[in-house]
Amino acid sequence: TRRAVAGGRMDLVQAEAVALLGEATSPTALALALDALGGAPSARIAGLRAALLDVLADWEATLDFVEDDGVVADRDAAAGALRAALAAMDEGLAHADAVRPALEGVRVALVGPPNAGKSSLFNALLDRDRAIVRPEPGTTRDVIGELLPMGGVPAMLLDTAGLRAAEGVEAEGVARAGDAAARADVRVLVVDGREPVGPALAALPPGVRPDVVVRSKADLGDPVADPDGPPAGVPAFACSVRDGRGLAALRAELASRARTALHRADGVAALVAGERQSRALAAARARVDAALAAVTADVPLDLAAVDLRAAIDHLGQITGARVTEEVMDRVFARFCVGK
Repeated sequence: TRRAVAGGRMDLVQAEAVALLGEATSPTALALALDALGGAPSARIAGLRAALLDVLADWEATLDFVEDDGVVADRDAAAGALRAALAAMDEGLAHADAVRPALEGVRVALVGPPNAGKSSLFNALLDRDRAIVRPEPGTTRDVIGELLPMGGVPAMLLDTAGLRAAEGVEAEGVARAGDAAARADVRVLVVDGREPVGPALAALPPGVRPDVVVRSKADLGDPVADPDGPPAGVPAFACSVRDGRGLAALRAELASRARTALHRADGVAALVAGERQSRALAAARARVDAALAAVTADVPLDLAAVDLRAAIDHLGQITGARVTEEVMDRVFARFCVGK
């Protein structure tokens, strides 16, 4: 496949699709890989890049013939073309987020305050002791992940550090817990059943809302009276890892939500797929946005063109139109040779 890319018989998106075919764990992932191998996303990237090249060519002509009469760049037309490109990129990034669970597995994050029972629940769902469980707060310092099929769906179950004000190493763990919560497909807020839910909700990162609430330690007594309770529409489960109550219902709920996350990709015509392509598209979008701001603010076109050239280069990195040997090595490191 690498020789095919070097020889121009396929581009880098199609090459990565070959790896996706070998890794596909669902019909959705298989469909995405076949679409990419057929060249449809590559054609859309090429069209987007061509539109930006047209704008750049117009600007370059203006710069080359600035002293000639009648050679003036149409800033309004350029702004319209850049806005259209931004809209296409935004849609592509949204679709990349939708297809990620099908390609990488559904992320299910257990989040909440220290000593809420997250690690104990993590071990119970895995049915083995994977995370360290201790009574001292702050035992979990990093995000721990384990593959766990949920209702036939490949999922990554994540145990995270307790969300609270912290310093030093624990503060880094708390920051990583917040990032895991923000990036998860299914967020499970774990709260000690003897504590109200409100403070745990307030400790979540801004904009993060739980999908499921677990009131843990149900074997220690009835849940505390909580007038606020979980947010409207969010199911709550009273669970105990000691006697197993509530765990079967929780597993069924998580399996249902994992299937929903997986099928978000059904019918999506993905522009990019995977972390490498998504990063390059996001970088291109940022430079197009900067070019648009420059052209609408009457910044000299030679300065605006710097951002536009960079955006075109980032798009070229997706398909391999502009790619370094280092990028090639990283892409093909995923391929298994000699078996």
